Amino acid sequence: MKALSFQSTQFDIIDRNGQPWLQSRQIASALGYVDEKSINRIYARNADEFTDSMSCGVKLTSKGQQREVRIFSLRGAHLIAMFSRTKVAKEFRKWVLDLLDKETQPTLPSLMQRRWLITFDHEGKEHVRSVPDDAVVMTPSQLLSWLADPERIAVDADMLFQFVAAASERLRRMHGYQAAQLKRARDAGLQAKLI
Repeated sequence: MKALSFQSTQFDIIDRNGQPWLQSRQIASALGYVDEKSINRIYARNADEFTDSMSCGVKLTSKGQQREVRIFSLRGAHLIAMFSRTKVAKEFRKWVLDLLDKETQPTLPSLMQRRWLITFDHEGKEHVRSVPDDAVVMTPSQLLSWLADPERIAVDADMLFQFVAAASERLRRMHGYQAAQLKRARDAGLQAKLI
């Protein structure tokens, strides 16, 4: 994870689940406080507004000694700065928001560059699937129209044979299902007449 700095404050990044977390003493320095006690007081007064994904206590070893340190995710650092009344708090908030924007940007273009198919089942529930780049999406009637016209879509003979084989198998299964339903209906009708 690359180093972060705000004005003259250099942050020692703590990597938690691939996300950068900042130590309270360095946030205090960046916001212009003398020590981290101010950050701890701000946190204590507003602890109910912080989630576990925004702040937590960890044990860090420094100079051979282990001590409990409060750390903040970027969202948590932003919230601390919202409660801060120092001269640089506003600028610090903008800096943190810029970092958060950079954290989320890499995933957005990859989502936007993909194709998605949104369908709804018979209950109205939405289903979203990624569509491969080489896939063609069309209705069954469009598919039949395209298959019938050799000028519209280039399908080699092997692919066309696979399509016909799959369609034949589906028809065979549908016929078997319909025959079983008809037999059950006849059997139920005979039983009803016998009763």
